[in-house]
Amino acid sequence: MTADEDRRGTAAAMHDTAEALEESEAILHESAERSPDERTRRRLHRLGDEVTRQAEAIDQRADLLTPPRSPQR
Repeated sequence: MTADEDRRGTAAAMHDTAEALEESEAILHESAERSPDERTRRRLHRLGDEVTRQAEAIDQRADLLTPPRSPQR
């Protein structure tokens, strides 16, 4: 396996992880909306927002591993 293939594989795994985190974030927000307790709602929404920030950061780092290729001439 070449270094480029290894970077692409790592980036793909990171994107998959970010996607799974975004699914978890949606579940947290849905759970927050169903909670009868206001403090729990706020806590779950904050946690969901933090999960989103982490997912975005992982996506950004993954993008740095595989910069776009220049067009072939």
